[in-house]
Amino acid sequence: MGLAMFTSLELTASSARQRFTTGFVFGLGWFFPALAWMWFLTAPGYIVGVAMYASLHGLASLVVVRKDNNRSFLFLSPAAHMLIEVLRMCVPFGGVPLATLGIAQVGGPLHRGASVGGVILLSWLTWQVGALLAKRPRDFSVDHQHRRLLWSLCLLVLVGSYIAPRGSNTGRDFHVVAVQGGGPQGTRAINTDPR
Repeated sequence: MGLAMFTSLELTASSARQRFTTGFVFGLGWFFPALAWMWFLTAPGYIVGVAMYASLHGLASLVVVRKDNNRSFLFLSPAAHMLIEVLRMCVPFGGVPLATLGIAQVGGPLHRGASVGGVILLSWLTWQVGALLAKRPRDFSVDHQHRRLLWSLCLLVLVGSYIAPRGSNTGRDFHVVAVQGGGPQGTRAINTDPR
């Protein structure tokens, strides 16, 4: 529902400044609490990271301009924001793949989409459904055929994810070891021996 409300705000933003601000404030509301763990690693990095990622969502809202007869807005807005999410998972230094929409939706009704297209497809599917549920201003006419096409695409992805192969038990065991350095929780580099 939050994405539906956000898309409704995007639809009513008339100027470039309003569009950017809408996306930026949405990003702040998402990333300030969701990336708070970064504060314990680097406080300035947390502030810069949140501002950078929120600005990218502001940019996505800015470039997808709503016109009175823009049939593609309901597809382009989720697509633009998903491109920002893909970028966020890659940049900087391998990205910040935490606090993604897909991770938040793992227990949601659309979660099976991840078995086909991973966190990116699940995120797009969630965003697309939210955009389709958005309340539209009266002056925004929607081509119902285009809307039905988008709903059909979402349904196709969801149904396809339920009939896609899920894998099966091979009967073999694998032992995996993961090692992460750094010491106990809360260890600070300044308090450790550099040797």
